Amino acid sequence: MNDTRHIIFVVADSLRYDSVWSNGDAQLPTLQSKSTTFNHVYSSGCWTLPSHASMFTGLLPHQHGATTRSRGLQDSLQTVAEHMREQGYQTIQLTANPVTTHIFGLDRGFDRTERVWQQANLKNVPFANLFVLAGKRRIRDKFLRGDFITGKMTEDIQAGQAWVRALGPMQFDRAKQILEEAEKAGQKVFLFINLMETHFPYHVGLQFHILSRGILDKLREIKSLFHLVNQSWLKRDKEYIRPKMLSVLRRRQKLAWRWFS
Repeated sequence: MNDTRHIIFVVADSLRYDSVWSNGDAQLPTLQSKSTTFNHVYSSGCWTLPSHASMFTGLLPHQHGATTRSRGLQDSLQTVAEHMREQGYQTIQLTANPVTTHIFGLDRGFDRTERVWQQANLKNVPFANLFVLAGKRRIRDKFLRGDFITGKMTEDIQAGQAWVRALGPMQFDRAKQILEEAEKAGQKVFLFINLMETHFPYHVGLQFHILSRGILDKLREIKSLFHLVNQSWLKRDKEYIRPKMLSVLRRRQKLAWRWFS
């Protein structure tokens, strides 16, 4: 491993298997020509925190403890970034997801964590902050507590920009810059990249837009996205997303991967 110049670890957050593969063919040619495919691998968790903590430690969720929004990674556990730093690598994280940052301890071992939403410019995206504010309960709760007035929710609002704009192209441009700088300095780099394009709301272009055409279907699609991100069905035994809209959401994710690949 000491002879490897750079190691790049890329996670497309919430990416579905059936978005990457269609009728046995890979949607990304590199998957077929330059990679090893593992057909019997399963995520250790159903959402970002436990699954990333497992990838970073090699442990199952009940072992590393990062399982809920109130439980971060145990301080005693070594992360892959810490290990790579011991091997002489410069360790850098480029993330579009706040879950992989200091909030839960997943930034441990990285020389620096760059939050791509801090570099994004959303002046051309109308009602961006309102969309983010209305979209998720955790942010709405902060607003109602007065955090908006006291300025305590700035990071949440900024991070939510990944919902209204695709940030992946910025991340890859930055990754190229980091690798070029490392080459000039003669450094080895361990680079972790978390992409949010295939996460809610499944971007199908640089900026968020609705797939449905009619005004009623557009409203239904927005409503379905709202219930998806809030997981409304877990609170009440009710079918919040109609089968027709469920198909639209599946189509959004497949198109998101196809566009981004």
